[in-house]
Formats: sequence, C-alpha cells, structure tokens
Amino acid sequence: MTHDDPPAPGPTPASPRTPATPDGTGPFSKGGAGAPYRDGSDTSDAADSRDDADDEAFMAVLRSDTAPVGAMPAAVRRAARAAFAMRRDDAVFADLRDDSLGTTPVGLRDAGALADAPRYVRFEGPGVAVSMEVTSVDDDRDLVGRVAPAGAHSVEVRSPRGTSCHDVDPDGTFLARGVPRGPVSLLVHRSGTAPATTRWLTL
Repeated sequence: MTHDDPPAPGPTPASPRTPATPDGTGPFSKGGAGAPYRDGSDTSDAADSRDDADDEAFMAVLRSDTAPVGAMPAAVRRAARAAFAMRRDDAVFADLRDDSLGTTPVGLRDAGALADAPRYVRFEGPGVAVSMEVTSVDDDRDLVGRVAPAGAHSVEVRSPRGTSCHDVDPDGTFLARGVPRGPVSLLVHRSGTAPATTRWLTL
C-alpha cells in the first residue's frame, strides 16, 4: 500500500444501546419487570396499544375523586375558574420575584415575633415592577403598593370574590383596603402602553 492509498475501513461500530440494569429491565422495556431491555426497536402495534391503554387508565385515575392527592376542593375550582375568566392576553406578565413570607431575618431568635408583621412582595416584568406591603386585618388584607416606573394611573385588585379599582398617584403609589383573604392578582393600567398583570398570589 502506498502513501496515496486510502486506509482500509475498520469494523463498523455497533449502534449504542442503553446499558441494562441488573435485572435486565429499564425505561424502554415494554414487558414489565424481568423483560429484556430494549433500544426502541419494538414498534409493534400491540405494544403501542398496551402503552396507550396504560396511559389512559392512569389519566382516568388522576381525573377521578380517588386520585392519590384527593379530589380538588370546590373553593379551589371556583378560584381557578375566576382566574381564568379574568385573564388578559394583551397584558404584560409580572412574575413574583421576592416574598417575605416564611423568611426569617438573620439573627432573629423568635420567629413568632413576625406573626403580625406586614408581608412584603415584589413582582417584576418587562418594563414594570410592583412592590407591595400586605397587612392582615382579621380576614381582610390592606395593600400599600408602588408601581415603577411612574406612569400608571390605576390598579385593579382582582380576587375570586370580585374586583376593586384604585387610583395611582404621580409617584406610582396606590392603597387598597379590605381586600378579601385568598388569591389576588393586580392589573396595572398604564398610560400609552399595555397593562401589566401580576401572578396570582394567596394573601
């Protein structure tokens, strides 16, 4: 063989296969425990039918009142329907970034001292931030918030029990008293741009 001759081809490498587990089963095995490990080559209609039937049976259990986590409470269903009905496809979404709930300041020995302290939350989205102080008053909540940058003119406080509208001052500050305890979302109306909506949060 001269230097110009191409090298002789070597042996064709075997196609990669997922290593078998000690009992010969794995995530691609369709036969259950003890079945041979497979590399996805089994495309028989019978195997696919078994998989579809198993998936449908599993989903039926999740939809039933005997699901492992139990039936969804009626109050949760009502809150979910209300939240869906109040969605705004044209709004900018502001997600939760900070929440003081469950956060104990470093050096504080008695966490119970914070039981009646206000809760502080912050939402952020493209071009908008909403900071809010939440104070509990029996079963209601008082909200003091600020929208940045300035330019918002009103804030809707939405809950499954209804919606209330509150003015925003030139500094971006708003006040909402007597908000029912439970899931709440804010819809911030801004001049000359799309509104902003916050993530639903239980207060």
